[in-house]
Amino acid sequence: MEREIYATDGVMTLFNIAEEDKENYLRLREQVLKLIDGIRTSDEVAWKLVYEYTTGNYSVFDSNSEYCGNACFHNPDAEIPEIGIELLEDKRNIGIGPRSVKLLAQTYYADKPVEYFVLKVRRKNTHSRHMMEKLGCVYVGVEENDFKERIEKIEKSLGRNLPSDFKEAFLSPCDEGEDILVYKYYPEAFLDR
Repeated sequence: MEREIYATDGVMTLFNIAEEDKENYLRLREQVLKLIDGIRTSDEVAWKLVYEYTTGNYSVFDSNSEYCGNACFHNPDAEIPEIGIELLEDKRNIGIGPRSVKLLAQTYYADKPVEYFVLKVRRKNTHSRHMMEKLGCVYVGVEENDFKERIEKIEKSLGRNLPSDFKEAFLSPCDEGEDILVYKYYPEAFLDR
């Protein structure tokens, strides 16, 4: 069965997340958990949350058809969507992140123009902060954790409550006490003119 492509620029390809991505996603999650303490959910719960309970998740592949990570919209139907990206360790700091975020924004914007996208990063994540600068994002300030609101949005979109282990994973945020920096990603920064 052929994969459903969300976006491609000839170098990077964003596929709609599929069951065949599970092993790669769990490998990515393991690497991310080494960087972040506090997430207590099981692999199966994490996979279900990404694959079954949310929309706007994409697997990122490079020109060699190698899995690089996951790009997503945390709130794809919002007036101002938020973009997130996580990459495997060996795929970081080589331009994949910025290129994938730009491709994600361009594709979404072509279908549904928005004033800007939001990107968030923990203050201590210097690599992601550098990526924001490289993308031309505009820093707008610090925000409190919004994990509780995210859970409520997911439940509202599903029309039912999430299992308690999902909620527990999000309501005990790994970045408690750490500033979350907020950036705006305006169309003039990602549209090729």
